Amino acid sequence: MGKINDIIEEYFSAGHDKDTADLFADWISDGNASEEKDAALFEQWNKDCYVSHDAVEESLKVVSGRINQRKVSGRSAHPVWKWVAMFSSAAAIVALFMTTFYSKEVVVEKMPSPMTECYAENGERQIVVLPDSTTVILNSGSMLIYPESFSGAERKVYLTGEAIFDVKKSQTCPFIVSTRDLDVRVHGTLFNVSSYMDSDFTSATLKEGSISISTGTNGEYLLTPGQSLEYDRLSDRVSISQVTVDEAFSWKDGKLCFKSESIHTIARKIERYYGCKVYLTTSRYDKESLTAKFIHGETLEELMSALCLLVPGMKYTIDDSTVYIK
Repeated sequence: MGKINDIIEEYFSAGHDKDTADLFADWISDGNASEEKDAALFEQWNKDCYVSHDAVEESLKVVSGRINQRKVSGRSAHPVWKWVAMFSSAAAIVALFMTTFYSKEVVVEKMPSPMTECYAENGERQIVVLPDSTTVILNSGSMLIYPESFSGAERKVYLTGEAIFDVKKSQTCPFIVSTRDLDVRVHGTLFNVSSYMDSDFTSATLKEGSISISTGTNGEYLLTPGQSLEYDRLSDRVSISQVTVDEAFSWKDGKLCFKSESIHTIARKIERYYGCKVYLTTSRYDKESLTAKFIHGETLEELMSALCLLVPGMKYTIDDSTVYIK
């Protein structure tokens, strides 16, 4: 217990190193929850420690990456909180979500009700039906955290990654999707939200109904069907545009679409879609962007061959489940 407590203490400090983050990620993403783990996290939880936004965000990337690499059989969702003061193996992830979403320096606060975590590993998608009958389709490499039951004045869930929400209508109890950059508020509608940790952009695209989006620093925006809002974290700017909605939703049907996207962004999408690793071994593509659609369930090799035809000079090799772009 002493060693675990030391790791947790250092991890929640502002200056922990990569080795500590890796140790914590391995430990927290281990599905074998134990009384020792519960007790250690509970002790840290009760300290009401302050957490640096930057440290939390970097650590969440590590934890999310570990989870995406896990091979889980049978279940894709499990309880996060047994009760307000008891932790399961994913409890610290929710704490990280809470700190990432709200302020520069925050106090980690206790959650009022049991929560459930559900995730889709790289290379797969998951359908989740929430307690209010809202349907969520999780894209590859995504995580959703939601309460076991909705109570109070709102229905709030937390997302990292991408998901399509078909929200059960309620005029008295709004539904809120909270990401690291923005909150999407609805009463009943169909929309897509994308907020991956390895991307500098968070977006929401509306297909039916209406949604209001708040970014904290840029005010609130109301979208109508066919519109998409994109938030750029680097510039702290918001843009709204008319889009082809079916393209934004096409991933649920197994399609892979790139729209004026960098090779680096495309590489991350390929990783999530195929459950592989992609390495760029050269910097020659740093300024390249590409628009393409793959809609016929192409294999990884077929897709890479097509990319090489579209990008002059591009070559690749595949070693097991790892792609090297040259």
